[in-house]
Amino acid sequence: MATWRRGRTAILALCIALTAAALTACRSNPDDIIDWQRDPNTILFRADVTGGDQDALTALNDVPRCTIYGDNRVVWVNELGGFSIEVLQDRLPDPTITRFVGYLTVSEQIYTYNTKVRTPVPDAQPVIESIALAVNGVTHLTDSDSGWDQNWFGRVVDACAALSTAPILFAPEGGWLIAVETPYDINAPASGWDGVRLADAAAAREPVWITGEGATLLWDTIHRSPSNLMLVEDGVYYRVALQVPGVSRNAPPAPATE
Repeated sequence: MATWRRGRTAILALCIALTAAALTACRSNPDDIIDWQRDPNTILFRADVTGGDQDALTALNDVPRCTIYGDNRVVWVNELGGFSIEVLQDRLPDPTITRFVGYLTVSEQIYTYNTKVRTPVPDAQPVIESIALAVNGVTHLTDSDSGWDQNWFGRVVDACAALSTAPILFAPEGGWLIAVETPYDINAPASGWDGVRLADAAAAREPVWITGEGATLLWDTIHRSPSNLMLVEDGVYYRVALQVPGVSRNAPPAPATE
């Protein structure tokens, strides 16, 4: 098995070095060239933006720009303006993913861009655009320090989102709620809250698994509001995060009983 996989990886490497026309010929049977782990929790492709001036709690609410998972699910963000986003999803056929990998390889030359080691700068939180591609047992990482042109990342994100032919709006069935009591901030927007109990979640001092309409309502509230939103419950102010497995960045898996 190991020899067979090495052979397939070698063929892929040869195809990568060829022109687009030769690559098409090389992929007369693309399933013999490109494969990936079929685990729904495995990231086959991800375009993400991290860093900046957001704090750790705010970052928990982030959804990467576009992600393809091992079970062929694609999840991406559509920015609506005014601090509002929607998260969309679809499931892609194998040939669509194979063509996308070919596009990244030939048109965008992804394998010529490699993540570089950074020297940490105290108190600096640079904004980093990054791409991960995991096919044929190899994960390739590249980021905005790799020498891309200024439009490269945007093209790749747009191409990923355009893979879908029947997008649907994502609504979580469950997620990990973190609620933190916070002092009133005159510069932060505040909204009354009458959903899942934030006081109970704050008292737990750890993520609490919530499901149903409470999770959906909180998800919609978070992603249609400024990142510094405060929710007011019984006169107490809270900042919140909701991490949904398979959608939010680095979300823990759902409880085993779910």
